[in-house]
Amino acid sequence: MARRSRKEHAVPYGGDIIGAVLRQQNIGVAIFDESGAILVAEKLPAASGLELGGALEDSPFFTGLMPEVLALRGSRRVLEFSGIGLPGDTAQKFDIRIRWQATIGLFVVLFHSANERMAFEMKIAQDARERRLLLETIAQQQRQIEAQNALMTSFARHVPAAAAMLDGDLRYLLATERWREQTGGEIVSRPFREGIPGPAKRWEAALRRKDGAIKGGVEKLVDARGVTRWQRWEQHRLPDVDGSGARTLVFAQDITQAVAQTERLRKQARQLAALNEEMRGFALAAAHDLRAPVRQIQAFARFLAEPDQSPDELAAHGERIGLCADRLSGMLESLLRYARIEATPAQRVAFPLLRAIKAARDMLAEPLRARGVLLVIDSKGAGRHQVDGDEALLTLLFQNLFDNALKYNLAAAPTLSVRLAVSGRHLVVDVVDNGPGIPPQVIGKAFALFQRLNAPKNVAGSGVGLALCRKIAELHQGRITLATPPGGGLCVTLSLPLAARKA
Repeated sequence: MARRSRKEHAVPYGGDIIGAVLRQQNIGVAIFDESGAILVAEKLPAASGLELGGALEDSPFFTGLMPEVLALRGSRRVLEFSGIGLPGDTAQKFDIRIRWQATIGLFVVLFHSANERMAFEMKIAQDARERRLLLETIAQQQRQIEAQNALMTSFARHVPAAAAMLDGDLRYLLATERWREQTGGEIVSRPFREGIPGPAKRWEAALRRKDGAIKGGVEKLVDARGVTRWQRWEQHRLPDVDGSGARTLVFAQDITQAVAQTERLRKQARQLAALNEEMRGFALAAAHDLRAPVRQIQAFARFLAEPDQSPDELAAHGERIGLCADRLSGMLESLLRYARIEATPAQRVAFPLLRAIKAARDMLAEPLRARGVLLVIDSKGAGRHQVDGDEALLTLLFQNLFDNALKYNLAAAPTLSVRLAVSGRHLVVDVVDNGPGIPPQVIGKAFALFQRLNAPKNVAGSGVGLALCRKIAELHQGRITLATPPGGGLCVTLSLPLAARKA
């Protein structure tokens, strides 16, 4: 049996198919009923085995096909076999179609000559080959044209970012879209310096060197709006291939974000180094200053162990041990407060700093009243300005400053003034008292842990208050300094960045 490839598809209703197919000179037709009996056989190949009165199953092409043929009933599908060769005739090929004709209740088989179709397909293939040869000829001619413009090809091949081609006078021949974005317009024939933001004399000087010793560099560029950008660039000298002169390819890449990231990393490294140094000082101070009360406790404990001591002496030694223990406990508590501030991130909220100052004043209202301290707050219109920060921590900062001024000022009429002012993008607060102040030669040590400079011996304290204030200021990207006014006393200046909006 000849090899068959088949497919099925829907066809529309065909009308009077018998008359239509008989009028086609190149079509053979057979009509058979549901039992496979041949009722019409016209223009069929003799080798097909189909003849009037015969059966469809007698044909070697249709043996075993009756189940599939009968399945066509009630549908508009078609069984199709392409390029079927007849037995004994390898040169003759046919396309065969079978479908159910519902109007007459019979099956129809159509034989089309596949040779004509195959010849037509071969003609199409031949035409395609000829078109391909023509396209190859055109492509070869195009390559020849492109060979005459090798500089353009080289330019297109070396574009990692923004790129431009310059002539011998450093005027633009070509520029990529990304390069032109910097100028906002056409730059062909314009000087090189007009195609980059801001002055770049070193860059242009490097391009003008004939020896080509400088292959690239990094430039800081400032545009008309004052925006700073960083560009990494490199140049490639192109040979004079067409006698029009030497040319230069210039490539540029915006590395502004990379530079900013590098600067952030450097800043973080400096901060970590400063923090490590601070922690080292913290450890040394803690190790040194905490030993003092421990040594005193040990000494008085040995005194207690000595024989022949009176009850009064024993009581005095015990009292001194208690005082040393209280001092040690206070120092440890201060260290814990300092460590908590160091470890706890500040809660950033925009709020008027004047509110924290008044809250600190209210917390110390009773001690201030008892000492008769005159506290004056002068905002000078700066009270409505906000800072981004942790209101509780900044309240603690001012509470420490007010408490220090209260404890160490033994004047008969103590005064304390707070002045607020705006300086640039910062809110500056001066806290000034008329106390003993700090000698200028030791004022730099005031922010160290456990330092009680110029403090009366009968005033309690651990020497951590100013260190806490400096740490809180640093957590808010601020700065705190000390100064001795000409008339005496102490001036503590706090500077904090302003928030984006006013209260």
